[in-house]
Amino acid sequence: MTHLQCHIKRAVSFIICGIVVIAAVIPMQAQQRGQTVIKGIVLNEKGKPLHLAHVMVEGTSNGDVSNREGRFQIEMPSSGSVVIVVSMVGYAPAKEEVNVEAAKTVEINFQLQRKQAKLDETTVTADAFTTGDTEGVTLSPTEVVTTPGAAADIFRSLQTFPGVSNMDEGSGLFVRGGDVSEVSFVLDQAPVIHPYKYERPTGGVFGTIPPFLVSGTYFSTGGFSAKYGNAMSAVLAMESKGMPDANQFDANIGMAALSAGGAVPIVPDKLGVRFSGNRSLSQFMFKVNGLADDFEQAPMGADGNFSIIAKPYQGTTIKFFNYVNSSRVGVPVPQPSFDATYRSKEQNRLHNLQWKQLWSNWLVKTSASVNRYQNDRQLGGLDLNEADRAYKLRSDLEFSGFENMIWYAGMEWGRFGNEFTGQLPGDEDILDPTADFYTIDEQYFTKRLGGYLESEYQLLPQWKLRLGVRMDYENHAKEWTIDPRISLQYQVANHSNIRLASGRYHQYAEPFQYNSATGNRNLGVQQAWHYIAGYEFKKSLFHVRMEGYYKSYDDLIIEDEQQNLSNTGYGEAYGADFFFKYSDFMRTPFNGWISYSFLRSKRLHPRQKSGSIDYEYAPSAFDITHNLNVVAKARLVDMLTGGFTYRYSTGRPFTPVISAEPASGGYYLPVEGSVHSQRLPHFHRLDLNLSYYWVPKQNWSVIFYTSVSNVLDRKNVTDYTYNNDYSQRRPIYSDYSRFVYAGVTINLEL
Repeated sequence: MTHLQCHIKRAVSFIICGIVVIAAVIPMQAQQRGQTVIKGIVLNEKGKPLHLAHVMVEGTSNGDVSNREGRFQIEMPSSGSVVIVVSMVGYAPAKEEVNVEAAKTVEINFQLQRKQAKLDETTVTADAFTTGDTEGVTLSPTEVVTTPGAAADIFRSLQTFPGVSNMDEGSGLFVRGGDVSEVSFVLDQAPVIHPYKYERPTGGVFGTIPPFLVSGTYFSTGGFSAKYGNAMSAVLAMESKGMPDANQFDANIGMAALSAGGAVPIVPDKLGVRFSGNRSLSQFMFKVNGLADDFEQAPMGADGNFSIIAKPYQGTTIKFFNYVNSSRVGVPVPQPSFDATYRSKEQNRLHNLQWKQLWSNWLVKTSASVNRYQNDRQLGGLDLNEADRAYKLRSDLEFSGFENMIWYAGMEWGRFGNEFTGQLPGDEDILDPTADFYTIDEQYFTKRLGGYLESEYQLLPQWKLRLGVRMDYENHAKEWTIDPRISLQYQVANHSNIRLASGRYHQYAEPFQYNSATGNRNLGVQQAWHYIAGYEFKKSLFHVRMEGYYKSYDDLIIEDEQQNLSNTGYGEAYGADFFFKYSDFMRTPFNGWISYSFLRSKRLHPRQKSGSIDYEYAPSAFDITHNLNVVAKARLVDMLTGGFTYRYSTGRPFTPVISAEPASGGYYLPVEGSVHSQRLPHFHRLDLNLSYYWVPKQNWSVIFYTSVSNVLDRKNVTDYTYNNDYSQRRPIYSDYSRFVYAGVTINLEL
């Protein structure tokens, strides 16, 4: 164990002990009689609850932040007359004097009004989509679960949004001409270094984090805030659920999984826990669908979550989030010279301790996290064990004390490592167990330091500006990066706006790429520039967005004949996105959305030719020209709902094999044609679902659901394979033929 790990372990142990003490002390405090309390609800001008409004006792640091129901509660140390001040960005502050009597509870409600202006105030977001229960969101967690074909997966649901390319039938997020590795994933300020289950080069089959573990997500496909670094294309920031307000229990029984979970407020508004567990058993599901023979080991796994949330003092929240999942799979993979089976066993652990503190107009968030990942993979003679580690400390600060301006600042420090043991092929194109292999036992580590400063300023009633700068340093690259970022939004009318955004985004090499044997110790930092212009209209049930963008890439890491790897790559991506959405799930008898993306993406590619490397500037592997998604849901009869999702995308580019050269041992090495000069056939898929919502008694619900994926049973081509001498090519079809799934979900609130 390293010196850093020891320090983090001691720090986490110390804070856990603190939580245990809190758990013991809070019940004793709650038993004390005669608390003096001010509580109430904060509403907007339409009478709807306002989330995250600051409610403070004037002249003190005593206060609270309203929850999703707009509720707040302040414990008073003494009686007397006080002034309560309520504020929220975009609303005029409100004050009211309250006379507090000892051992009494005073209830007071506030209704905030929009600041007086010719047009509604704006909020700057450069092409950001969110999921959650907050005002102005695009998808709620319920809609994630009810989207046909999404398999109740956050990432698959986001694939139906514009700007995300359908590379295959997995959950990988390829954003605006960028690779899946160019997306940063964050949960409660902690990095999620392996965000996919059943990983593969295009991401994975599912996302790691289930939708009902999070209260909301922020997904930006470009021009995102200076808060986020080390990502050239996109960021997905998730927030786990907070303090439970009631005893809740749920269970799910499906053809491939059994799960259960709950939430218990041990001491209301003071101490609560959330927990869940899931066991995947897909053998029965594949047998019903006639696919059991496609696997040596059908996908199976388990995951569990346990979170403790404590509010020991007014304005203080401590959350200890723990999530563990494991999975394994074995599937035949045809190879030119032998019959192979790919086997994988992986485990992912995330532990994060977060502290939030509100002082008057200051909001501070600090977290310490550990993310551990391990994967054992076998294919032919390949036998590789990978272990990745991420240790992160992060703190974010928000100050809203100035009129028409909010300041944001933060710092982060992390240590990241890759460890590899096992055996690798002498030639990456030959995996036959009888071929030559070599053993490895290597470890690589890097350290990163970063910080940012950003402000959001209401220039005029119609104009809002967000200006920020970010700096990062990594010990191997040995250079500071400076990333300026700017967003400007103009409110055309009460329900429409025009937005512009630009910024520079850097991304460091992975730790293992710095090794001297197959990498380069002197690798620099990759970078991209984003330029975005868009229009948005949102009124009542309708939401329309149109955006155009251009991205330039420089200093990309590519294969180099002399140095193994170098920063000589470059590229570009440009395109346009369109999004139309009507209503929300169950709000009207019908709801849905249509998204379309046009994309052109090119990069410099290395090409192996008879022992040397040539370079071609050609379409990238993720240059999916057209993407179309149509999602529709309708209430059919009473509480019976149905829906469909249709997906179409241009076939992805691939490099054809045009001949082969003999190699030792009777093997052949492929000779490739022009890079990405051919495309797979176009992708089509139609998914249907049906669900019935039953309420046996108040606060109890049962949902029966069934779905049919790939209803038309289309044989989408995912790749090509060749015979031993590469003289014959045959398509590899998707494993997702017509597929039936069914189950029942039970939710209880006690």
